[in-house]
Amino acid sequence: MPDFGDGADKWAHVMMYLGTCSVMWWEYFRNHERVHYGRVFAFAIVFPIAMSGDIFDFVANSVGVVFASMVAFVCKFMHFYKNNKSK
Repeated sequence: MPDFGDGADKWAHVMMYLGTCSVMWWEYFRNHERVHYGRVFAFAIVFPIAMSGDIFDFVANSVGVVFASMVAFVCKFMHFYKNNKSK
C-alpha cells in the first residue's frame, strides 16, 4: 500500500465515516417523520464509533460521525423550516 504521509489514514477514516453516517441519516429521515433519539443515538453514533481499531481511529471515526450528525440535523431543520414557512 502506498504511503501518503502521516495522518492520511485518519483523514480517510473521517471521510468514510462522514459518508457512511450521512447515508444512514438520509435514509432515517427519509423513512421516519419523528426522530426516535434512542435508536438514532445507538445506530448512527455509538455503533460506528465502536468499530475503531486504536485511539486515533476512534478519534477520526468520532469526527466523521459528529460532522455527519451536524449536517443531518441542519438539513432536517432547514427542511422542517421550509415546509412550515409555506403554511
